[in-house]
Amino acid sequence: MRTPALCLTFALLFLGPAAAAAAAGPSLADGQLAQSRADDDRRREEEREQRIKERLQERRDERERDLRERNRQHLEERRRRQDRATEDLKRRREKEIFERFRRMEEGYPTTDDRRRMARDRKPPAPDPDTEMLLKLFPPAWVPGILAGRVERGWNADAVIAALGRPEKITRSGPETEVWHYPATRITLEGGAVRAVTPRPSAVAPRPDAGRNRGSKMGPAGHPEGVAPQPVRPEAGGLR
Repeated sequence: MRTPALCLTFALLFLGPAAAAAAAGPSLADGQLAQSRADDDRRREEEREQRIKERLQERRDERERDLRERNRQHLEERRRRQDRATEDLKRRREKEIFERFRRMEEGYPTTDDRRRMARDRKPPAPDPDTEMLLKLFPPAWVPGILAGRVERGWNADAVIAALGRPEKITRSGPETEVWHYPATRITLEGGAVRAVTPRPSAVAPRPDAGRNRGSKMGPAGHPEGVAPQPVRPEAGGLR
Protein backbone atom coordinates (compact mmCIF):
# COMPACT_ATOMS: atom_id res chain seq x y z
CA MET A 1 0.00 0.00 0.00
CA ARG A 2 2.91 2.36 0.62
CA THR A 3 4.66 1.60 -2.66
CA PRO A 4 3.03 4.44 -4.79
CA ALA A 5 3.79 7.05 -2.14
CA LEU A 6 7.37 5.89 -1.83
CA CYS A 7 7.74 5.97 -5.59
CA LEU A 8 6.38 9.51 -5.76
CA THR A 9 8.71 10.65 -3.01
CA PHE A 10 11.67 9.00 -4.72
CA ALA A 11 10.71 10.67 -8.02
CA LEU A 12 10.47 14.11 -6.43
CA LEU A 13 13.88 13.71 -4.74
CA PHE A 14 15.88 12.20 -7.52
CA LEU A 15 14.04 12.87 -10.84
CA GLY A 16 12.52 16.39 -10.43
CA PRO A 17 9.03 17.86 -10.92
CA ALA A 18 8.55 16.50 -14.43
CA ALA A 19 8.97 13.00 -13.22
CA ALA A 20 6.66 13.75 -10.28
CA ALA A 21 3.88 14.94 -12.66
CA ALA A 22 4.33 11.82 -14.74
CA ALA A 23 4.17 9.73 -11.62
CA ALA A 24 1.00 11.50 -10.44
CA GLY A 25 -0.73 10.01 -13.48
CA PRO A 26 -4.42 10.40 -14.29
CA SER A 27 -5.46 12.43 -11.19
CA LEU A 28 -3.67 15.61 -12.32
CA ALA A 29 -5.01 15.38 -15.86
CA ASP A 30 -8.61 15.07 -14.58
CA GLY A 31 -8.19 18.19 -12.47
CA GLN A 32 -6.92 20.22 -15.40
CA LEU A 33 -9.77 18.97 -17.61
CA ALA A 34 -12.36 19.95 -15.01
CA GLN A 35 -10.78 23.39 -14.63
CA SER A 36 -10.77 23.84 -18.40
CA ARG A 37 -14.43 22.86 -18.61
CA ALA A 38 -15.32 25.30 -15.82
CA ASP A 39 -13.47 28.07 -17.65
CA ASP A 40 -15.32 27.26 -20.85
CA ASP A 41 -18.71 27.30 -19.07
CA ARG A 42 -17.93 30.63 -17.43
CA ARG A 43 -16.81 32.09 -20.76
CA ARG A 44 -19.96 30.86 -22.50
CA GLU A 45 -22.12 32.32 -19.72
CA GLU A 46 -20.38 35.66 -20.02
CA GLU A 47 -20.85 35.59 -23.78
CA ARG A 48 -24.55 34.77 -23.38
CA GLU A 49 -25.01 37.64 -20.91
CA GLN A 50 -23.18 39.96 -23.29
CA ARG A 51 -25.46 38.93 -26.18
CA ILE A 52 -28.54 39.53 -24.01
CA LYS A 53 -27.29 42.99 -23.06
CA GLU A 54 -26.56 43.80 -26.69
CA ARG A 55 -30.04 42.64 -27.73
CA LEU A 56 -31.69 44.74 -25.02
CA GLN A 57 -29.65 47.74 -26.03
CA GLU A 58 -30.68 47.25 -29.65
CA ARG A 59 -34.34 47.13 -28.64
CA ARG A 60 -33.97 50.32 -26.60
CA ASP A 61 -32.27 52.03 -29.51
CA GLU A 62 -35.01 50.89 -31.87
CA ARG A 63 -37.75 52.23 -29.57
CA GLU A 64 -35.96 55.54 -29.29
CA ARG A 65 -35.65 55.74 -33.08
CA ASP A 66 -39.36 54.97 -33.48
CA LEU A 67 -40.28 57.61 -30.91
CA ARG A 68 -38.12 60.22 -32.60
CA GLU A 69 -39.64 59.34 -35.97
CA ARG A 70 -43.21 59.65 -34.63
CA ASN A 71 -42.39 62.99 -33.02
CA ARG A 72 -40.90 64.21 -36.27
CA GLN A 73 -43.96 63.13 -38.26
CA HIS A 74 -46.28 64.75 -35.72
CA LEU A 75 -44.37 68.03 -35.89
CA GLU A 76 -44.41 67.93 -39.69
CA GLU A 77 -48.16 67.30 -39.77
CA ARG A 78 -48.76 70.09 -37.29
CA ARG A 79 -46.61 72.44 -39.35
CA ARG A 80 -48.52 71.48 -42.51
CA ARG A 81 -51.88 72.16 -40.80
CA GLN A 82 -50.65 75.55 -39.61
CA ASP A 83 -49.43 76.38 -43.10
CA ARG A 84 -52.79 75.38 -44.60
CA ALA A 85 -54.67 77.45 -42.04
CA THR A 86 -52.42 80.44 -42.75
CA GLU A 87 -52.95 80.06 -46.49
CA ASP A 88 -56.74 79.79 -46.05
CA LEU A 89 -56.80 82.90 -43.88
CA LYS A 90 -54.69 84.75 -46.41
CA ARG A 91 -56.99 83.74 -49.28
CA ARG A 92 -60.09 84.79 -47.31
CA ARG A 93 -58.60 88.18 -46.57
CA GLU A 94 -57.58 88.66 -50.17
CA LYS A 95 -61.09 87.68 -51.27
CA GLU A 96 -62.66 90.12 -48.80
CA ILE A 97 -60.41 92.93 -50.00
CA PHE A 98 -61.18 92.12 -53.63
CA GLU A 99 -64.91 92.00 -52.91
CA ARG A 100 -64.74 95.31 -51.06
CA PHE A 101 -62.99 97.04 -53.95
CA ARG A 102 -65.40 95.48 -56.43
CA ARG A 103 -68.37 96.79 -54.48
CA MET A 104 -66.78 100.21 -54.25
CA GLU A 105 -66.25 100.26 -58.01
CA GLU A 106 -69.83 99.13 -58.66
CA GLY A 107 -71.22 101.77 -56.33
CA TYR A 108 -72.18 99.54 -53.40
CA PRO A 109 -72.25 101.35 -50.06
CA THR A 110 -69.31 100.72 -47.79
CA THR A 111 -69.53 99.95 -44.11
CA ASP A 112 -69.28 103.62 -43.20
CA ASP A 113 -72.02 104.43 -45.70
CA ARG A 114 -74.29 101.78 -44.25
CA ARG A 115 -73.67 103.05 -40.73
CA ARG A 116 -74.42 106.60 -41.82
CA MET A 117 -77.62 105.48 -43.58
CA ALA A 118 -78.65 103.54 -40.46
CA ARG A 119 -78.19 106.68 -38.36
CA ASP A 120 -80.10 108.82 -40.83
CA ARG A 121 -82.89 106.28 -41.34
CA LYS A 122 -86.14 107.46 -39.80
CA PRO A 123 -88.14 105.03 -37.70
CA PRO A 124 -91.30 103.73 -39.41
CA ALA A 125 -94.49 105.54 -38.68
CA PRO A 126 -96.48 103.81 -35.94
CA ASP A 127 -99.67 101.99 -36.86
CA PRO A 128 -102.68 103.97 -35.61
CA ASP A 129 -104.52 100.78 -34.66
CA THR A 130 -101.54 99.59 -32.66
CA GLU A 131 -101.21 102.94 -30.92
CA MET A 132 -104.88 102.90 -29.98
CA LEU A 133 -104.70 99.31 -28.69
CA LEU A 134 -101.60 100.15 -26.64
CA LYS A 135 -103.53 102.97 -25.01
CA LEU A 136 -106.50 100.74 -24.21
CA PHE A 137 -104.92 97.39 -23.29
CA PRO A 138 -101.69 96.00 -21.80
CA PRO A 139 -98.85 95.71 -24.32
CA ALA A 140 -98.76 91.92 -23.94
CA TRP A 141 -102.33 91.65 -25.24
CA VAL A 142 -101.86 93.76 -28.37
CA PRO A 143 -100.15 91.12 -30.61
CA GLY A 144 -102.92 88.62 -29.85
CA ILE A 145 -105.64 91.18 -30.53
CA LEU A 146 -104.05 92.10 -33.86
CA ALA A 147 -103.74 88.38 -34.74
CA GLY A 148 -107.41 87.74 -33.91
CA ARG A 149 -106.88 85.28 -31.05
CA VAL A 150 -108.03 85.30 -27.43
CA GLU A 151 -106.07 84.17 -24.39
CA ARG A 152 -107.04 83.44 -20.82
CA GLY A 153 -107.11 86.38 -18.48
CA TRP A 154 -108.35 88.92 -21.02
CA ASN A 155 -111.37 91.05 -20.31
CA ALA A 156 -114.50 91.41 -22.40
CA ASP A 157 -113.26 94.53 -24.17
CA ALA A 158 -110.13 92.72 -25.38
CA VAL A 159 -112.26 89.82 -26.68
CA ILE A 160 -114.47 92.20 -28.63
CA ALA A 161 -111.41 94.03 -29.98
CA ALA A 162 -109.92 90.72 -31.19
CA LEU A 163 -113.02 88.86 -32.49
CA GLY A 164 -115.81 91.41 -32.61
CA ARG A 165 -119.19 91.00 -30.97
CA PRO A 166 -120.40 87.41 -30.50
CA GLU A 167 -123.22 85.82 -32.42
CA LYS A 168 -124.88 84.59 -29.25
CA ILE A 169 -124.39 84.84 -25.49
CA THR A 170 -125.52 82.18 -23.03
CA ARG A 171 -125.34 82.31 -19.25
CA SER A 172 -124.42 79.30 -17.16
CA GLY A 173 -124.16 81.07 -13.82
CA PRO A 174 -124.57 84.39 -12.09
CA GLU A 175 -121.14 85.60 -13.31
CA THR A 176 -120.46 83.07 -16.09
CA GLU A 177 -121.15 83.80 -19.74
CA VAL A 178 -120.35 81.86 -22.92
CA TRP A 179 -119.79 83.94 -26.02
CA HIS A 180 -120.38 82.04 -29.24
CA TYR A 181 -118.33 82.83 -32.33
CA PRO A 182 -118.23 81.00 -35.66
CA ALA A 183 -114.84 79.51 -34.84
CA THR A 184 -114.73 79.32 -31.04
CA ARG A 185 -116.55 79.68 -27.76
CA ILE A 186 -115.25 82.02 -25.07
CA THR A 187 -116.14 81.40 -21.42
CA LEU A 188 -115.98 84.47 -19.16
CA GLU A 189 -116.21 84.46 -15.38
CA GLY A 190 -116.45 87.76 -13.58
CA GLY A 191 -115.63 89.65 -16.79
CA ALA A 192 -112.38 87.72 -17.47
CA VAL A 193 -111.69 84.92 -19.96
CA ARG A 194 -111.43 81.53 -18.28
CA ALA A 195 -111.60 79.15 -21.26
CA VAL A 196 -111.25 79.29 -25.05
CA THR A 197 -112.88 76.29 -26.78
CA PRO A 198 -112.66 75.91 -30.58
CA ARG A 199 -115.64 74.48 -32.39
CA PRO A 200 -115.16 71.13 -34.16
CA SER A 201 -116.12 72.40 -37.62
CA ALA A 202 -114.85 75.90 -37.10
CA VAL A 203 -112.80 77.75 -39.64
CA ALA A 204 -109.63 79.32 -38.24
CA PRO A 205 -109.91 83.14 -37.97
CA ARG A 206 -108.00 85.27 -40.39
CA PRO A 207 -104.71 86.80 -39.18
CA ASP A 208 -106.12 90.31 -39.55
CA ALA A 209 -109.23 89.48 -37.55
CA GLY A 210 -108.45 92.23 -35.02
CA ARG A 211 -108.61 94.95 -37.64
CA ASN A 212 -111.54 96.40 -39.55
CA ARG A 213 -109.98 97.18 -42.89
CA GLY A 214 -113.24 97.44 -44.86
CA SER A 215 -112.82 94.06 -46.58
CA LYS A 216 -115.75 91.96 -47.68
CA MET A 217 -115.36 89.75 -44.60
CA GLY A 218 -114.70 91.30 -41.24
CA PRO A 219 -112.94 89.80 -38.22
CA ALA A 220 -113.63 86.12 -37.49
CA GLY A 221 -115.67 85.73 -40.68
CA HIS A 222 -118.31 88.37 -39.96
CA PRO A 223 -119.83 90.14 -42.97
CA GLU A 224 -118.53 93.54 -43.85
CA GLY A 225 -119.67 96.29 -41.53
CA VAL A 226 -120.76 93.91 -38.72
CA ALA A 227 -117.43 93.58 -36.86
CA PRO A 228 -116.90 96.65 -34.64
CA GLN A 229 -113.77 98.61 -33.89
CA PRO A 230 -111.95 97.95 -30.56
CA VAL A 231 -114.14 99.03 -27.68
CA ARG A 232 -112.76 101.38 -25.05
CA PRO A 233 -112.76 100.17 -21.42
CA GLU A 234 -115.21 102.85 -20.39
CA ALA A 235 -117.79 101.40 -22.74
CA GLY A 236 -118.25 98.62 -20.19
CA GLY A 237 -118.09 95.75 -22.67
CA LEU A 238 -121.05 93.59 -23.43
CA ARG A 239 -123.30 92.37 -20.64
